Amino acid sequence: MATILTMVLVVGISYFKSKKYKKYLELQFQQKEFANKIVLITRMKHRNLVNLKGCCLHENSKTIGI
Repeated sequence: MATILTMVLVVGISYFKSKKYKKYLELQFQQKEFANKIVLITRMKHRNLVNLKGCCLHENSKTIGI
């Protein structure tokens, strides 16, 4: 009976995060946070609050329509 030996080589990979990539991640986080707030606002029901009709999200501005 023959024994087969296999060699496994594990290579670690490190990612370089540039300033542009960090800004991209920060923007993604801000957009997700804004979207979460919009969802929260749409679920709020109170007689002193107006209903949210929509929102618009662009790179440089965020707009809420009531």
